[in-house]
Amino acid sequence: MLGLVYETAVVGRVEVKVSLFTWSSDDSRRRWPATGYVYIDLNTTDYGGFVDQASKMLRQKLQLPAGYTFQWSGEYEFQLRAKERLKLILPVVFFAIFLLLYSSFTL
Repeated sequence: MLGLVYETAVVGRVEVKVSLFTWSSDDSRRRWPATGYVYIDLNTTDYGGFVDQASKMLRQKLQLPAGYTFQWSGEYEFQLRAKERLKLILPVVFFAIFLLLYSSFTL
């Protein structure tokens, strides 16, 4: 027991679904049979803010045994990928716009 106890009605709804088991590995660690998923449906589009606050709280209050990790996925992961792509694309686009404007007004 990790010391955190919440009533199910307070934090959400629990559903148990039977599915095929899979072998998978992340960061060179096998995740079978101890893999758990928690699905969170937010009423906001600020996934980054939620993940930042939740990660901070989990690091403070959750003591994981050796070999256990948690990671965020889903929309948050997509948001991070989009941010990285925009960091590369936007400067190139702005530079191209600047060149077009410069060439049209100086010639």
